[in-house]
Amino acid sequence: MSGGDIVLTEAARISAARASALPVPRVTRLTSDALGMIVNLYLVEGRDGVVLVDGAISRRFAAQVRDAIAATGKPLLGAILTHGHPDHFCGLGEILAGTDVPIFALPGAIAQLERRWDEAVPGMRAAFGDDFPETLRKPDTPVADGETVALGDLNFSVRAYGPGESDCDATWTLLADTDAADTVFCGDLVYNNMHVFMQDGHAEAWLAALAKLSRAHAPDTRFHPGHGPAGGHELIQWTAGYIRMYLRALRDALDTDREFGPAAQKRLVETIRSYLPSDDLIDLAQFRLDITAHNLARVARDAKEIY
Repeated sequence: MSGGDIVLTEAARISAARASALPVPRVTRLTSDALGMIVNLYLVEGRDGVVLVDGAISRRFAAQVRDAIAATGKPLLGAILTHGHPDHFCGLGEILAGTDVPIFALPGAIAQLERRWDEAVPGMRAAFGDDFPETLRKPDTPVADGETVALGDLNFSVRAYGPGESDCDATWTLLADTDAADTVFCGDLVYNNMHVFMQDGHAEAWLAALAKLSRAHAPDTRFHPGHGPAGGHELIQWTAGYIRMYLRALRDALDTDREFGPAAQKRLVETIRSYLPSDDLIDLAQFRLDITAHNLARVARDAKEIY
């Protein structure tokens, strides 16, 4: 991928313009790779309008998302947020500019969003420059675990999975009137074959959440992750395997250097790189490793039964 941001191809734009002739609901994945941060958001199109899932990050990408929504010829009905990490919420204000549609999220995700806006965003603004959104639009409609949100003819059920990749991860399942397979928007609870962000330090809880997620959905479920293409239950297994690999690699690095100096950090990154099928999100593997190691050191050293 190149050019900073990726949105619908021209063929897909034409297809979107003909959406009335296609089955609904329709799910479209839009992906930005600004500054190497490969991140998805989704448009879910029903008969009555479009629902936005997550908000990406850059102003240019937000403009392209607005164009993609306009190309459907249908109104934006609302937005739902999977978790409170900046790469998934910073673009909400730009995408939803000029609208008063509701934004739904778990209270824990809203709380982390507010903290991250204050803590992490100044550095991100420096990195993105003028392409970084100026204002925050945070969720205005808190939801509870198990609640159903109706937006036009589209209905979503939210489930809270507690700490995982973030401090508060949610899934949103698109409810259908047919026997079709579940469509689940799982944010960063699940990744698809790229570096898994471990910095929040919830490895044990995350593995438990993944096991719960697997039990909650039928074998033919389609999971739409925050990073990478959609897939089935194999994505859950891959993510759990990555977490366990990371903990083993961190333990080995700490065994060689309890202070986790440059040589130990390099060893960890080399192990990660050799495990991954590509370098997608590899820069995040090297970002503030001191914090990641601090947050995960106890688990890596003492909780060997989980990996």
